Amino acid sequence: MKPASPFMFGVRHGVVSRAEQRHRESVASRHDCSWIYTRDPGQGLLSWFEAPNRGDPFNSDLARRVAADLAKGES
Repeated sequence: MKPASPFMFGVRHGVVSRAEQRHRESVASRHDCSWIYTRDPGQGLLSWFEAPNRGDPFNSDLARRVAADLAKGES
């Protein structure tokens, strides 16, 4: 049986500062997910969070918790 595709969320286009990179990596670590930052040949700089796909309501809950932690760091 083929594993499910990962749950990818919080996609962002463009440059992410070093401080924001550290913040996003820290948030990802607290929520047991990964933060990916890469240059896509057709899209330019992209970043997103990635976690095992557990389906809803788990995926949407994880995305809400990560977004809430990201917002705390932006104030």
